[in-house]
Amino acid sequence: MQTLQKPTFKIESTSMRGCFKLSVNGRKIVDLKYKNWYSGVAETYLDREKIQLKPKNWWSGKIEILKNHRKVGEISHNSKLHLKISRENEDGIEETYILKNSGKWKLKFDLALEAGESVMTLSPTNSFNKLNFDVFVHDENIPMEELAIYSAYACKLYYAYISAV
Repeated sequence: MQTLQKPTFKIESTSMRGCFKLSVNGRKIVDLKYKNWYSGVAETYLDREKIQLKPKNWWSGKIEILKNHRKVGEISHNSKLHLKISRENEDGIEETYILKNSGKWKLKFDLALEAGESVMTLSPTNSFNKLNFDVFVHDENIPMEELAIYSAYACKLYYAYISAV
């Protein structure tokens, strides 16, 4: 009898610019590429939809999430460096997730619904300067690939924020 295996998500850095790929069970799903070194604009394709992440402006600290050139959400942060990912689902209802560092001595990120229910954990696998994560999914009723893309981008922002301090 064959048992069903839980999918294994992995986020791996592919360039010094911050580009990364998302793979499931060793099979590449998407490549997120940054337009250039300093812009913060990144894009990829998921299920034939163009996903673009781009800073709203230099001072606001908000990142717009665009799908096929239509704004569907944003990433922002608070004073505790908890990153808030708001996105519109297929029914037009806004869903809000909070990504925060839950590690004491080593960075580890938990993505939870605003109500507090954990949906995903991102654990760094290598060093501070490379964006490599093992992703553990706690709730399979979520758009895992899409949230993993937004979460990895937000983790890169977190690294940038703490590096600047």
